[in-house]
Amino acid sequence: MPGPVVNVNPTTCTTNPPGEVHAPGKSQNGFVVFNTTEPCTILFSGFGVFKRSSAQLSMGSNRLDVETEDDHTLVTIAGCGDKVPRSVGAAGNPTDIIVP
Repeated sequence: MPGPVVNVNPTTCTTNPPGEVHAPGKSQNGFVVFNTTEPCTILFSGFGVFKRSSAQLSMGSNRLDVETEDDHTLVTIAGCGDKVPRSVGAAGNPTDIIVP
């Protein structure tokens, strides 16, 4: 099963899609691909999904392997805490990666 894709734009401080993104567990070789418009660091609200609290991403496609069978984590972009866009759903519906 291919992993989901999350688009990350640090210029606009957005991740897409918003809301729930489901990824397969570690036993199914689960992963998430983060496509970024420029190099940035993303932060995870929980440590369990990727066994890390953040990841430095290069511009383009970045694959992170899932390291658990059952957990979830919200994804935010470092440096965007005070620049969350006011567009509908942007602040209230961040990307939430859910395993399985």
